[in-house]
Amino acid sequence: MSPAPATTVQLQEVVPVVLLYATGVAKRDGRAMFANDLYRRDGKLIQAMMAN
Repeated sequence: MSPAPATTVQLQEVVPVVLLYATGVAKRDGRAMFANDLYRRDGKLIQAMMAN
């Protein structure tokens, strides 16, 4: 997939933005669903959690 060219837009009001990258989520029925870590972020997150 090729990225689209960047576009800058000036907004009149501040708009909150939330980015979520999750490879594991809880489904509505209570079961866990896991996906492949396509962006390879899980390793760094696990290291950070184990350090504390």
